[in-house]
Amino acid sequence: MATKHEARDAVDALLAGKPVAVTDTPAVGCSTKWAYKSTSVENEIAQFNERPVTLDLISADQLKTLRQNAGTDKLLLVNVWATWCGPCVEEFPELQTMVRMYANRPLNIVTLSINNPDEKQLVSAFLQKQHAFNKNYLFNSNDAADAVKVFGTGWEGGAPYTVLIGTKGEVLYRTQGEMNVLDVRRAILKNVADDLYIGQHSYWNSKF
Repeated sequence: MATKHEARDAVDALLAGKPVAVTDTPAVGCSTKWAYKSTSVENEIAQFNERPVTLDLISADQLKTLRQNAGTDKLLLVNVWATWCGPCVEEFPELQTMVRMYANRPLNIVTLSINNPDEKQLVSAFLQKQHAFNKNYLFNSNDAADAVKVFGTGWEGGAPYTVLIGTKGEVLYRTQGEMNVLDVRRAILKNVADDLYIGQHSYWNSKF
C-alpha cells in the first residue's frame, strides 16, 4: 500500500514555484522489466499452450449451479460469447491473457458459448486455436433465452457479457458489450483475496 505521494508532491511544489523536496527515488520492485527474463517468459507461454483445451455442454440447471459459485472459495469470472459475435472474438485473446495472469490466484475464469449445440466442433476449434485451457462451456440448448433466465446477474441476452461473481454468489462487476480490459482487471484486484499481496484491497479500493 502506498504511504508516500512523492510524485504528486513534486508536481504540487513545481506548480507552486517551490523547491522539490525529493528529486529522485530508487525503483524498487519486481525485475520483470529486465530483458533477461524473456526466455523464462517464452518457456512459461509454451507450457501454457501445451495444456489441454476442453469444451463441455452445460444444461440450464448446471448453469444455475455455476452461477451460484458456492463452495469454491474462489471468485468466478464468466465471459459469455459466440463464434459469430465479432466483439467476442476480438476480446477473447485479452481474456486468455487474464487466464494466464491470474492462474495462481483464487479465481476461476469460465467461458460460456451461446452457439447452438450442433456447432460444438466449430466452437472447440476456435478454443483450440486460442489455447483456452480454462473451463469452457457450450450451452446445451438452441434457445439461449433459457440461459439468460437461469443465469441472471443482469445479463439481458447480448454477447459478449462479462460478470465477476463473489464467493457468496454476489455480483461484483458486470459489463455488457466488449469489455474494458483494465476495468475488469481492477474489479478482480479489488476483490480477489489478499493472499499474495497484503494491502492489495486497500490500494485498489482507495481514492486517488
